[in-house]
Amino acid sequence: MTRREFLEIGAMAAALAGAGRLPLLGQGVVGAATPAPVCVQPIVGYLTRFSPTVSRRLGEEYRLVYDIIHWNRTDPRTWQTTNDVAGTLEIARTLSPNGPKYRIAQETTYIGVTNRLAATVTCDDNNLNSIRQWHVGWSALADGKPIADMHLSDRGSVRNGVLRMGRRRAVQLGQALASQWTLLDFVGRRARGDTGVTFDLLEDLSLLKEGQHLVAAGLVRIPCASGPLTLRSFLQTGEGIHPRHYLVDDNGLPQVVTASMVSWALQSVE
Repeated sequence: MTRREFLEIGAMAAALAGAGRLPLLGQGVVGAATPAPVCVQPIVGYLTRFSPTVSRRLGEEYRLVYDIIHWNRTDPRTWQTTNDVAGTLEIARTLSPNGPKYRIAQETTYIGVTNRLAATVTCDDNNLNSIRQWHVGWSALADGKPIADMHLSDRGSVRNGVLRMGRRRAVQLGQALASQWTLLDFVGRRARGDTGVTFDLLEDLSLLKEGQHLVAAGLVRIPCASGPLTLRSFLQTGEGIHPRHYLVDDNGLPQVVTASMVSWALQSVE
């Protein structure tokens, strides 16, 4: 990239930000003067109507249901965000003779098109629940009717550290493999104030993003409809992702997960 191209891209980003079309991380405020922590700046508008789910410690088996929050715009004068609930995410964890099993059901709707994802993931019973095998399917609907040729599926496995996905080439992994869904178990049940782990990420069970890091990021105080809430923050950074923040309460229950334009807010736990 030339210096001119770099400056042009920077100018375009600044113009979009000024128009409220990019999340303005680092500037968010709640109300007139109360700074919002960076980790929740994409959803400060949503937090005015969010109340935390009644907390409990996660056991070996559970079911979590999240609202999927989409960032729309930021008012450049007040730094308030506009957020929509774009869908739901359900993560159910059970134990099986082959190891922990996760069932994921996700549905989002954008501009009249509903996208559905359903997956089953079997993991090793180790610290990070490293993925062993999975099956995932995608479908789409418009006005409640299935869209032709929009039914896809894929499967894969990891054996002896080698990742295989459909007909794609095998990849030798250097560390544990997690998804954004299975990682919640580590965050909720095992992460501590001195946590620092590395892993590879199979985002959406389809995109390999190596070299991920999860570290404890201290306590944050966030605004909610029910009043200020203090949560413990864990920060994920790495190749090919926006920084992702996992915010857990005193019981380790992941109440909020933020990642630039798409975030999650817990609605129920069983």
